[in-house]
Amino acid sequence: MRSPRIDLEVVKPLRVVLCAVACLAFAACNSTTRLRAGAAPVRDGATLRTGADAQTGGLDTTALPETTDPAGGTAGTSGAGGAGADTKAVAPKPAAAPNSALNGSVKIGFGYPKNLSAAYAAFGANNLTGDDWKTYIEPIVSWINTHGGIGGRAVTAVYHSTDPTAGTFQSQAEQACTAFTQDDKVFAVIGTVLADNEVDCLAKSGTPFLAQTAVLFDHTMYDRYPGLVFQPFMISAERLGVWIDTLFAQGYFAASAKVGLVEMDTGVYHHFTNDVIKPHLSAHGVKLADEVAFNAPDSAAGVGALFTQASNAVLRFKAEGINHVILSPTGGAIPFVFMPSANSQNYNPRYALNSLEVPAFVTQNAPAEQLHNSIGLGWLPASDLFYKEIAHGTNPAEDLCYAITRRNGDEVKRYCDGLFFLKAALDKSPVFTAAGLKAAVDTLGTSYDSPWTFGTRFGPGRYDGARQARPLAFVDACTCYRYTGGLIDVP
Repeated sequence: MRSPRIDLEVVKPLRVVLCAVACLAFAACNSTTRLRAGAAPVRDGATLRTGADAQTGGLDTTALPETTDPAGGTAGTSGAGGAGADTKAVAPKPAAAPNSALNGSVKIGFGYPKNLSAAYAAFGANNLTGDDWKTYIEPIVSWINTHGGIGGRAVTAVYHSTDPTAGTFQSQAEQACTAFTQDDKVFAVIGTVLADNEVDCLAKSGTPFLAQTAVLFDHTMYDRYPGLVFQPFMISAERLGVWIDTLFAQGYFAASAKVGLVEMDTGVYHHFTNDVIKPHLSAHGVKLADEVAFNAPDSAAGVGALFTQASNAVLRFKAEGINHVILSPTGGAIPFVFMPSANSQNYNPRYALNSLEVPAFVTQNAPAEQLHNSIGLGWLPASDLFYKEIAHGTNPAEDLCYAITRRNGDEVKRYCDGLFFLKAALDKSPVFTAAGLKAAVDTLGTSYDSPWTFGTRFGPGRYDGARQARPLAFVDACTCYRYTGGLIDVP
């Protein structure tokens, strides 16, 4: 039996604020996880994208032989779910124009973590992502500037680092917003979602926010700040009913299934449960037997309470005979506290999860016997799979990000995605303003290829871009998740 350990990274709370586990769980789960010895990767018949699905939003790419992954081995090169196929990554072409041809500059804010070693040590974890993420962002900015900039302007990076162990998530968000809107006014911000007040503060100053964290937003967020909040890689709460429908297609709800649900006690998750999950369950004749909402701490210091809540929830579900547990996405926080407690109490339900629970993180931090027979839906390969199994040769934008950074984890995917997205939109905008950005995004359609997900679609009112996902399942032989089917359209 494996002892659960925490492979933490930085500040990625949920829609409001999560515990330190979730804050430190998501972005670099794959650069902090290692393929276990003897866990042979497999091909799974992934569909290669061609034509419209292989667009890169105008980014120049060219072939580059596969190289060694800096996180500890050769990166996977199969279709999106295994390693071993003979494919190649892509690299930037020579610049179309020298920097001197750029028409001025634009300030872009980058939020990133610091003091990670201390954060990891506080939870008895190893810091494998490095303490200075700024070094990962710099080559992406450099590539952008040698490839025409953004809208013809050179990017001037404004950096703000956040220590996840210092203060509350609300105070950290306030500091980040002040840095980007007052200390050094930027055009747009690419970074993690520290707390809701960060989104509110940036919007008040008219600053577009590329919310590059797998935090679940519903349409009230996009509608409240139209054209100021973007998640190119994301599926909003209202569209995520496809997850429940896919579970039925995968045979998750057998006649003997007694279903419970765990979630965080915040508005968006109640909305997700009541207006999305329950109706989709009901459409298939299933009703939740019980549901438990965890109180979300407002700082890393408050994480301890989650373990008590998890123990109580396990006792309750076990007593009620619940044998299927749906994990409303928490960035890996609830599985981290719930599954070890369930294991110690000999409670082994069948779990259902999705990309926002960060399957690759869960496999490294939960007992393997808890994960047996669990299934889900994934649209973020860098969060679903081990870093060595991340596909190369199927997504030009993902390959380009790897070629620039030589990193396979999603600690770099977020910054590549943010900059590639801004470039794809603003390169076609006649005006360099927030309104111009919104207007350009409204016309992107399916042309933007994200390095963080399979395919995207944008249009008026559609600012969460992911449009495709794949079923996934836990594989006992490798103690990992792998995709088990082809691409599914997400309306």
